[in-house]
Amino acid sequence: MDFIFPFIFGCISVAIFLLYINGYFELFFSLIKGFKLMNKKMKELNITPENLNQMATMFLSDKELKQNSNTTYLSKSGKCMHIYYDFLGKEYMLTVPYNRSSSVDMIQYQVDAMYQDGNTLTITQQSGIPYLVNSKDLGCEKINAINHETDVYHEYKSDEVPQYCTEICDV
Repeated sequence: MDFIFPFIFGCISVAIFLLYINGYFELFFSLIKGFKLMNKKMKELNITPENLNQMATMFLSDKELKQNSNTTYLSKSGKCMHIYYDFLGKEYMLTVPYNRSSSVDMIQYQVDAMYQDGNTLTITQQSGIPYLVNSKDLGCEKINAINHETDVYHEYKSDEVPQYCTEICDV
C-alpha cells in the first residue's frame, strides 16, 4: 500500500516529462490557465453547476426532456417555457409563453391574490412568464401587482388578466 503514492507521483512525472519532450508542455499549462480563468469568470457571473445544467438542456431533444419530470426548460425557440410535472403518477408537460425582454422588468414585481376575508396569497411567478388567470379564476377579490423598484402599484379586478403587468412596468 505504501508504494501507491510514489507510483502515482512517478507516473505523473513521466507524463509531464513526455509532454515537455513532445512540445506539449506549454499547451498543458495553457489549458490549466484556461480552466482557472473559466472558473474565475463563472464565479464572477454567478454561474453554478445547476445553471450550466439548465443551459445544457436547451439542446436536448423533446424525448430527452420528457425523461426529467418536475423540471422547467426554455424552449429551443426561446419564446416559451416547457414545465414538466408529475400528477397522480402520470407525467405532463405544460407549455406557457415566455418573453425574455419582459423578464428583466418583471424581476422587481410582486403579485398577490387578495381574498375578501383579508387573506393574501403571493402568486409571483418566474419573470418572463405572463399571468394567465384573473381574480375570478383564483376565487379571490382582486390581484395586486407592485413594482418594488418604483413602488408603482396596480389592481386587477374580476376579469382583468395581468399578463406581463405592463401597467407597473418602468416607462
